[in-house]
Amino acid sequence: MSGLTNLLFLVETNSVKLKQQTTDMPRLTRQIVIAVSLAFVFCILVGRELTVNAEDPAASAKSGDRVVAKVIDLWPNTPPHWAGTAEKEHDTTTSNGDLIAGKPVIRLGYVSKPQLHFYQADAFPGPMKNPNADAIVLICPGGGYSILAWDLEGTEIASRFNSLGVSAGVVKYRVPTRQSDEAWLAPVQDIQRAVSQIRSMAMSEGTSSTRVGLVGFSAGGNAAARVATAAGKRFYAPVDAIDEASCQVDFAGLVYPWLMVDDPASGKGFNAESTNRQGIISDLTITSSTPPMFFAHAIDDRISCHNSIQLFSVLKSSGVPAELHVFASGGHGFGARDKELPAASWPEQMVRWLSVEGSGK
Repeated sequence: MSGLTNLLFLVETNSVKLKQQTTDMPRLTRQIVIAVSLAFVFCILVGRELTVNAEDPAASAKSGDRVVAKVIDLWPNTPPHWAGTAEKEHDTTTSNGDLIAGKPVIRLGYVSKPQLHFYQADAFPGPMKNPNADAIVLICPGGGYSILAWDLEGTEIASRFNSLGVSAGVVKYRVPTRQSDEAWLAPVQDIQRAVSQIRSMAMSEGTSSTRVGLVGFSAGGNAAARVATAAGKRFYAPVDAIDEASCQVDFAGLVYPWLMVDDPASGKGFNAESTNRQGIISDLTITSSTPPMFFAHAIDDRISCHNSIQLFSVLKSSGVPAELHVFASGGHGFGARDKELPAASWPEQMVRWLSVEGSGK
């Protein structure tokens, strides 16, 4: 039975019991007692129903305009070693936090339990065949490796891709890690694990041809680029059968990525120790086998658009399919929320690219 059917059944059952227990009372008194008692019972049952649903992410967790189809813990026990945090995960946004398109942003902090929030796309609208039915996008929110911009660069983006016929997952990777020597390591491990998780699920369902890609924002773009250029090298020791599935991705979208070049603020100041001969950070190795990439950046971003331009140039010189969009305005952290902002149209443009050049075919 549905929750509502159960609720009505229980109220009716309690009504019968109350009538039996108050037969000796005057009629008016009996009616008052029954009415008050049933109202009390109803409140308790409604509260219990809401509590049950609230504890079931698959039943009630909402992001954007969609219900989370599946919430997956990425690691069977504890994740690979990291400095960690003792503080409980929570939204760190304050009352005077910046608004984007008139709405606050969920700044999720102190994440110590990495998860994948997976959203299955609905059937493709119209009679045309969905060119991206085989694609799954894993979204890596930004936040400077300190927090995750959970809705602006996560769940809202998943909803946007779903509306375009593309299934998506949001990676809740560990933060804060910025004080670590390798701030990117724990996030990259979580993202790689999420890729293997999706590939393992696809293989178990007999759909090993699924294309799995990343969309990363700012620091999430830095982590996504590291995963995309790792050529399948895993940054942690395999822990179970899930890790038998590849952690390599088929494509990547980088939205105002951070730390692609030596000085992300100005796009200048290259030096031999931190950059390679291609002008990007030495941790990124680009070859002809690197997966296709899509870029979206604003020219007025405080994180210079040179981060995207330089990596795009290296990809093209290596024969890797890539597409670059540099918008006239948008600043940093525009996500895709403000529909009046031209830069917010990048998801539609990426999906079109994904159906052609981004397929790698």
